[in-house]
Amino acid sequence: MPEICSALRTLGDRYVAELFAHDPGAARAAGDHSHDGRLGPVGADATARRLADLEAMAAELGALEASPDRAPATVEERAEAITLRHRLAFERFQLGELDAARRNPLDTLFRGADPQPYCTHDYAPVPDRAEGLAEHLGGVPHWLDAALGELGASLDEGPRRVAVEAARGLASFYRNDLDSVLPLDGHPDLRSRLHASAAAAADACERYASTIDGRGAAPTPPLGERRFLAMLAAQEGVTETLASLRATADAELSSLRAQFDEVAGQVAPGRGVAAAIALMEADHPSAVTLVDEAAAGLDRIRDFWRERDVVTIPDAPCRVQPTPPFLRFISAAFDGAGTLAAPDVPSNYTITPVESTWTAEQADEWLRSLNFWLLENVGVHEVYPGHFVHSVLARDQPSLLRRTGWVSGFGEGWAHYTEQLAIEQGLAEGRPLLHLAQVQDALLRACRFRATLALHTEGATVDDATALFVEHTGVPEFPARREAERGTFDPMYLAYTYGKLQILSWRRELETRPGFSLRDFHDTMLRSGFPPLAAVHELVLARD
Repeated sequence: MPEICSALRTLGDRYVAELFAHDPGAARAAGDHSHDGRLGPVGADATARRLADLEAMAAELGALEASPDRAPATVEERAEAITLRHRLAFERFQLGELDAARRNPLDTLFRGADPQPYCTHDYAPVPDRAEGLAEHLGGVPHWLDAALGELGASLDEGPRRVAVEAARGLASFYRNDLDSVLPLDGHPDLRSRLHASAAAAADACERYASTIDGRGAAPTPPLGERRFLAMLAAQEGVTETLASLRATADAELSSLRAQFDEVAGQVAPGRGVAAAIALMEADHPSAVTLVDEAAAGLDRIRDFWRERDVVTIPDAPCRVQPTPPFLRFISAAFDGAGTLAAPDVPSNYTITPVESTWTAEQADEWLRSLNFWLLENVGVHEVYPGHFVHSVLARDQPSLLRRTGWVSGFGEGWAHYTEQLAIEQGLAEGRPLLHLAQVQDALLRACRFRATLALHTEGATVDDATALFVEHTGVPEFPARREAERGTFDPMYLAYTYGKLQILSWRRELETRPGFSLRDFHDTMLRSGFPPLAAVHELVLARD
């Protein structure tokens, strides 16, 4: 890849270094474990300093871009500048416009108390990881108490509710599950030290949960048109109007709903969508076989993509494991080792199992929601060739800035695009139930796009958005309401569909050019790392 001018590369490297110092959890998530055991600064003064640093760096970048002899000139340099500009802009938007450090207790909790990298990634021997976690947990009580001092007296209801659940899950994990994930037989002193730190951290998490549970809660206020468009522009570098976004969302919903009805007719002729969904959900693993079935499904999906040869499928390891107890508000997820980790460190694909405390009815509902067909579609999204493949190929990106971090427009857009690509490439051939699962998931994401516009710019209520999900996707009222509530505090969850549609539009344009290769198109995108959509557009379409 062409070199980037030293001043721009230095500025990008500095942003990453300063981010890791402010939030060592971001370093661990990226696979940089030189920050193990550390907690970043916390409190109103730390937030103010971070905002000031971001403003200063934005001014430096602006001066560099305005300089006649140092302005970004090549495609790679322009992509680097776009990425840095919007990393700075989006972080400033979150801390400034959204006042996240005062209003969002969920982000705060995981910035301080997340044990996941130590426990789920084999980047070092267990005793070394336990040493880092013991040191980290030793600082958690003071850190969370200081964070409570910055959080406001009234919190956003959506993240508050999830934060209470997650904090209590973390407390339970620290008290009951550490030995199962970090066995320290033969290291009694270290085990004793880790348990002492974990007990204090568990108490702090319980205190955190009780405190925020007792504070006032209010629905997250709608962004309004100006801030909604500004947030999208800050995150992705794209310029839209509400009219253009509504037209895009409505057209996608209409197209997908027509596909849903057509495929449902193939599955259950003359019986309607509800009957087709019931047939799909009835075909599910047992509580005992759920994780093993997900793993076996991944092997089949991997072989399918290698036969199709439309995207590089790496040999890097990805394990299938039960979701850690403190993350079981998520059904299935990719848990990457990080692009800075050694190549032989496995990533994880986690599936939330049936809990022993659930009733038979709850267990049945859960297994129906993770039926074989949905599991296969999720495996495409999360692993082959979705998030996992993206994370492995992103390691080829020489820019530290673009090799680390996460931007949902391209990240989720790519993973969602691969679900449709799988259908195009024949994964569902002769299996209409898989096609039904794919279209239902696509409808869910398109409803997120339309719901967030309604919630934040049209005066819609959570009840209104819930009805939208129920009407278009056929999901029950409870999960539909959870989807609607998420839109109140995660307005950019339109990214799945918006990003997918951007990728499809780039592909259509490139297909008209001589020598187009679908594999080269996909690999070029994935090796660009994790930039915003505007930077990916520059890399795949623009020419020096």
